Amino acid sequence: MDVAKELESPLEEPEPDPILDYHLSLMWLTENMGGDTKPLTNQFFTLALMDDVEPRGIGSALLKGCAHLDASHLDSVLSIFDQHGAWEHPFNVGYAFIRILKSSPDSPARLAEAGRLSSKNVKQCILTSFTEAGWFPDELKTWVLALCSDPDPDNSSHALACASMKADLAGDITPLIHAGMHSKLWW
Repeated sequence: MDVAKELESPLEEPEPDPILDYHLSLMWLTENMGGDTKPLTNQFFTLALMDDVEPRGIGSALLKGCAHLDASHLDSVLSIFDQHGAWEHPFNVGYAFIRILKSSPDSPARLAEAGRLSSKNVKQCILTSFTEAGWFPDELKTWVLALCSDPDPDNSSHALACASMKADLAGDITPLIHAGMHSKLWW
């Protein structure tokens, strides 16, 4: 191999990937789409619930941008959380979830009534959404505090991070954090 010849040749451009280009273009459009999306909301939820990661990501991104979501959409958001868990686009749907809670005063009560708060996926998605947003409603303090002592270490560690955002909960969580510092388990 001629090293001098290699150094003289320009870097080769990678072969274009039309599928990647399509995906990136579609994601850009979903993130920046304006206008009235209300008539498409059910389709966004359908996409976000799909098993295929591509449409699911697009549906999640579209839901993130839906400013018109309200408490009537809470069950659909919880279905996405329940089906896909905290590691599948939680932040996009989580932003929609937080927007619903902030805009609808009765949402925390409806959330408590949803009956699905026992699902591990739902718990972790809700806690992740709260932690990412740096906010959760005071009406859910008791629920978050209870999860700080959950036997599932994933739930309890997420709940402790979430509860630490409320200064008035410091007295309740300090012993739990202290105990965790002495644990031999990495989490």
